[in-house]
Amino acid sequence: MSSKIKIGDLVCYNAGGQKKRTLGLVLDMMDEKSYGEAKTSALILWCCVGNGLLPRRGYSSPNNYDYSRREVIGTGSIVWHQVGDWFEVVK
Repeated sequence: MSSKIKIGDLVCYNAGGQKKRTLGLVLDMMDEKSYGEAKTSALILWCCVGNGLLPRRGYSSPNNYDYSRREVIGTGSIVWHQVGDWFEVVK
């Protein structure tokens, strides 16, 4: 995994003015290949979601966890997200 975040980190969503309004705990990480491209996903427990502007849910989850893609992400939601520059570790 080449991402900067790891299991146990507190992260915020650093886009759309949400840096100081969001907080999540990384519970798990996984590497996957999609259309020949390697991607890293993180399972995040959202503790604070601000006004609800968050990155979209990941398309897959390991072990066939059934996370509804239609549910609104809120405080207490556990969601797979693709890892990218939009997540920042809280220091």
